[in-house]
Amino acid sequence: FNFFNSTKKKRGFIAIAMKLFSSYLFETYNVPRIQCNTLANLDSENFDKFRESVGFTYEGTMRKAMYVRGRLVDLQLFSMLREECAPLNELLDTL
Repeated sequence: FNFFNSTKKKRGFIAIAMKLFSSYLFETYNVPRIQCNTLANLDSENFDKFRESVGFTYEGTMRKAMYVRGRLVDLQLFSMLREECAPLNELLDTL
């Protein structure tokens, strides 16, 4: 699989990387869930498509959870449970 092929630009490489990394974490560590935070704008239709493609579930907004450039901002909380994640060998077979 060639990430640098110019004919495959904007084909979801970040989503592929997120899936692989999540699967790797579950396979390597005995954790029941992975969670992440983002400053992303949830109003974006593209963001919803991305979130769905990587398999994370939106859990809520953490209000005024972080300082950014001198002001408090909200963070969006997402998670994935072990049973929601595809096994690493299956993901690698699809590349």
